[in-house]
Amino acid sequence: SVDSLASASFGEFSSEVIICTAKITSGKYKGNTVDVYQEYNSKMPNTNLVEAGDRVIIKNYPMEERGIYWAVDSHRRTPALIFMAIMFFASVIILGKTKGLRTVVSLIYTCIAVFCVFIPWILSGKNIYAGVVIVCGFITLMTLLLVNGFDRKTLCAFLGCAGGVVAAALITILFSRVINF
Repeated sequence: SVDSLASASFGEFSSEVIICTAKITSGKYKGNTVDVYQEYNSKMPNTNLVEAGDRVIIKNYPMEERGIYWAVDSHRRTPALIFMAIMFFASVIILGKTKGLRTVVSLIYTCIAVFCVFIPWILSGKNIYAGVVIVCGFITLMTLLLVNGFDRKTLCAFLGCAGGVVAAALITILFSRVINF
């Protein structure tokens, strides 16, 4: 259920706190029913207000004086995003045929490189510039080889892209030192 808890107006600025009752469907508090708060104000007009029946992601904020404060983080978008991704991949494959399929495979390689190599590289404290150059080089090479195959044009495209990435990394390193960043 959704009820308005409080509203206030300050000239052009207005604010409203909405309280709703939610049943938690996963995590440590699964099965519990809690009061959840959502703030709406005129400075954030694109906020999607919670309505009865909505599936939302909520976060808890432990507060000594009030217990756990539950707040709406966002609407649950996972099913819609999965559907959109499937439609995107299907469109690329249908329209691009074999080249489209190879493009989808290269996109999968790109995601794997970013999430399984680049992010752990950064989190482990290694040199971010080296990580960028290595991962971008790998992604560029794999994409060009998968989509275009190996030929003189692919080699030139790879060398141009790799050269641009190396140049950008060197310029970034140089200016980071110049401005003491």
